[in-house]
Amino acid sequence: GVESERSMPFIIATAASVYLFSLDSFALRLPSVIFAVLTIVVTYFWSESLFEGNMVLVAPAILSFSSWHVAMSQNARMYMMFQFLYLCTFFLVYKYLCTNRKILIISAAVFASLSALTHVTAYVLPLTIPLVLYISSEEKPRSAYIFGFIIAISTAFIAQGYYFEFSDVLSRFTPNIVSSYSHLTWLIFNIPLVTVAGAYGLVKSFNQNRKLFYVCSLGVIPPSLVYYFLVELPASRYLFFTLTFLALLSSYGLNIMLKRHCISGKKAYAVVVVFIVVSIGVSGN
Repeated sequence: GVESERSMPFIIATAASVYLFSLDSFALRLPSVIFAVLTIVVTYFWSESLFEGNMVLVAPAILSFSSWHVAMSQNARMYMMFQFLYLCTFFLVYKYLCTNRKILIISAAVFASLSALTHVTAYVLPLTIPLVLYISSEEKPRSAYIFGFIIAISTAFIAQGYYFEFSDVLSRFTPNIVSSYSHLTWLIFNIPLVTVAGAYGLVKSFNQNRKLFYVCSLGVIPPSLVYYFLVELPASRYLFFTLTFLALLSSYGLNIMLKRHCISGKKAYAVVVVFIVVSIGVSGN
């Protein structure tokens, strides 16, 4: 047969796990478990840059106990690794916009390239990352355009050369309104609180944290639209990359509501706990 080169980073990670342990279910699933934990860690650091106190733990807690996240961490496929790489890409871009440290955007280019090698969802990055840098940079530094161009070229080159060609991906697009309905209803019925609170947080971030708004919007909306309208068969795994963004945005929305109603101290702690419990209690897999 022909060796599959799809998601080469995940293949290498799985091969290393099998080499270190043995060819069994533990070794095959271990990379996904590791990337699941790392995703929670990155989510914590992103939350730490946004919140103070108990709010820092909301998004990581939602991921930690979400049945969707747990189920995918037990799946010996590339989706958990891609979620980690994709999240890191946008987190590094966000931190670059806040600090203007060039090493962050260079690192984002590396993670974007690895993302493109892991799953075709990252094929939107050559378009979305430069757009994020362009519209989010208040002073419009020349370096933002340069590094955006670097990310676009490196991601596109690696994806085109070592994964699916862009022409092959485009040829797979099939307009399908049913997919849109199926994906939206899946989110609403399986993770309603996180979805609604995440949408609320995104809207509020437009006025209060414009950088977060642009980063999360362009991280979620363009690839989601592709899956909603241009994929023949709907599947919840296609939307899995959105879970971390929804967790972050829902905690952002919750933080705004607590401040608006002047809820603090033990009451705020109780609200946070209830929010987490309800969020994970209705998470789907």
